[in-house]
Formats: sequence, C-alpha cells, structure tokens
Amino acid sequence: MILDYNATKGGVDTADQMLQTYTCKRMTRRWPTAIFYNIIDISALNAFIIWISLNTDYEPQSKHRRRVFLEQLGKELIGVADIEEHLHSSLLNLVRMRTKEHVVHYVHAKKIKRAA
Repeated sequence: MILDYNATKGGVDTADQMLQTYTCKRMTRRWPTAIFYNIIDISALNAFIIWISLNTDYEPQSKHRRRVFLEQLGKELIGVADIEEHLHSSLLNLVRMRTKEHVVHYVHAKKIKRAA
C-alpha cells in the first residue's frame, strides 16, 4: 500500500505546491468560507492547466505565467479587462486629438507671424 501511494502521489503533491504559490485563502473561522476559498483556488488551477494544454505557446519562457494568467482571469471575471481596453483606446484618441489641436494652433500662429 505504501509503495502504491508513493508511486501515485506526484499529481497531488504538484497540485498542492502550485496551490501554495498563488492562493486566495485567508484566515477564517467559518468553514464554508474556507471551502469556498479552496474551490476558487482549485478552479483557477484547473483553468490554468486547461488553458496551457490548449495554448502551448502561451508565454512559454515566463516563470510567472501562472501569475499573469491569474491576473488576467481576475480582470476578465470582474470585467476590468474591457474597461482597461476602453480607457486605453480613449486615452489614445485624446492624445491624438490634443496633438492635432497643438499642430493646428502652431501652424496658425506661424501664418499670423508671416502675415505681420
């Protein structure tokens, strides 16, 4: 029995190690909350494993690709990723508009100087 356990414990140990690295667990005296934290951790780990198996080229050299994945997953779950993308495009449009205004103002000032 001990030999069988030692031969097959690798997956559990690896999962436990990965869960310890990035976890959402907090100290709590309520057991439902502790189970909820554990479910979130295991679900995020399973999502990462499935994502990596489907997308083998996802940041293959990065040591922190699970952290990056978890950050993106969190943003997607609360809808911040869409807001950040919208803000980024709005900021780019604002910069373009301001740059155009400054160029037009500069050219207009040059024309007035030449006319005087």
